[in-house]
Amino acid sequence: MDTVTPKDLNELLAEKVMGWTHDDSWWKDKEGVAIFSFPHRQWDWSPSTSISDAELVHDEMWEQGYFTHSHQSTENLWRFYFTKQKGYQGEVPGEWWAPRPYAICRAALEAVK
Repeated sequence: MDTVTPKDLNELLAEKVMGWTHDDSWWKDKEGVAIFSFPHRQWDWSPSTSISDAELVHDEMWEQGYFTHSHQSTENLWRFYFTKQKGYQGEVPGEWWAPRPYAICRAALEAVK
């Protein structure tokens, strides 16, 4: 996944985590309501780089029954892990550290694959 661009990562999140779909003109939410025009405005939503958008991904994972586990480094980098196991006390898996929005997004995709 390290070679995935932020644009591609955002699209994967929209489809696999958020449950959004798109046709030639629009991104649509789970209920089929148009939310972004496609392709021109699709990247107004950028959870891989925006913490406010990443929190929407985090919230969706919570709604799907996932719990968040995270570690923060002294350099303000993060590792995240989502699990359905409440109270997980183990080490957060993953060899990578990333800025918080990107770390949330990678962890969400790992959890739903």
